[in-house]
Amino acid sequence: MNLLDDKIADWEKRKSEIKNYYFPELPSKKRIKKIIEKYIYPTIKDKGFKFQKTNLSLVKNTDENILTIHFEPHSNNYKETVSFRLNIKLVSKKYASWAEKKYESDYKKNGFLLDDYHHTLGFWKRKINEDWYRLSIDDNKFITDEITSNLLNLSDIELDKYNALEKVIDEKICFLKELKYLNIFDCNFVLDLAEITNQTKKIKIIIGDLYEYWMNQKEYSDKKQKEIYIELKNRISQK
Repeated sequence: MNLLDDKIADWEKRKSEIKNYYFPELPSKKRIKKIIEKYIYPTIKDKGFKFQKTNLSLVKNTDENILTIHFEPHSNNYKETVSFRLNIKLVSKKYASWAEKKYESDYKKNGFLLDDYHHTLGFWKRKINEDWYRLSIDDNKFITDEITSNLLNLSDIELDKYNALEKVIDEKICFLKELKYLNIFDCNFVLDLAEITNQTKKIKIIIGDLYEYWMNQKEYSDKKQKEIYIELKNRISQK
């Protein structure tokens, strides 16, 4: 058997084990909404989440941050074949307020500390290593239980570190040191937070050392790449 055959066989086995199949008579978006409404939201609403039904999002708004869990339907959903994934965004109000004055880009103005899909997050616990939750393949109670468990954990534990921007800086620098390439976006992100938290001098030294190390590892010949790297170097060099 090849990999495709193995995948199909795995899906068929999982489908045969389904005991809970929620609202298969509904169109895909309405089905996802109904599942959130009945099997996910009631478990987490006491944690401060509100359910925005029109855009299939759970939102938690605190004094410091806005956490949004968006249930994104698959573009190929059809009849009972329904899949979705979770896009998780965390906005720092302090960062957004600062970025509004500094940047023209709407994305940078948003103040994102986190903007990723659930399957890319190390702290999201999954029993099945796939990018999408598939209502037509897996027991629907298994799916909703896994999501609610992760959202409770996300609310109580994992996002505590984002309440202090200094912790975000420390974690992101550790991440940058492990990379084997120059991540311009995250370097600028760390420098932004350093300005907000009055750590610019210390963080510029760290990012500057990483910059020199990376630039010695590879010859960047692309003109546009060079311009971007020069912009970062100029930012590091500014007094």
